[in-house]
Amino acid sequence: PLYIARETLPQGKNGQVKDYYGKYHQIRKFEPIKSIPIRHRLVIFDLDGTLIDSAPDLCAALNRTLVAHGRRALSEEEAEQLIWAGGDKMMGWAFERAGGPLPDHEADAALTVFLDDYGNNCTVETRFFPGALEAIDTLLSQECRVALCTNKRTSLTRRVLDGLNAGHLFEPVVCGDTVAPRKPEPEMIHHILDHH
Repeated sequence: PLYIARETLPQGKNGQVKDYYGKYHQIRKFEPIKSIPIRHRLVIFDLDGTLIDSAPDLCAALNRTLVAHGRRALSEEEAEQLIWAGGDKMMGWAFERAGGPLPDHEADAALTVFLDDYGNNCTVETRFFPGALEAIDTLLSQECRVALCTNKRTSLTRRVLDGLNAGHLFEPVVCGDTVAPRKPEPEMIHHILDHH
């Protein structure tokens, strides 16, 4: 069967993630449906929080960066509320919560430390959500192309996909440094539709 992500209502406390707009959602489950309409020849997926649970590795790298700069480690709940913001916003908010913001001249260096750490440890605990690979395999078997559209940097995206032995599944892969502006603006999706 084909599997598709279904979200629950943004309520409750356990097993939730915070989205771009600050709402909490249950971790997604992939539920079976019978088939995909024949007209859909291209399916576009997000990566983090949709296909893969990358929170453990992102949180671990974030906390190692905080501690290396003299701040406290965040709790799992605190860290998971921040990691979906990505990049500069995530780092700024994390340092504010963990003991105070960094001076501007140190903030860029801290971000570099985080990106290097995460890049070297991005698939220690990261895994596909249950049913995600089955969904992709079903789409491919029905001659659908499966594209990836993520705000992650290209270098990090490739490391994650290679670490999960999944790089061959997606074409194209459009990342946050491929097209500007990034999601939730529509340009990345338009790029896929116009060029692929």
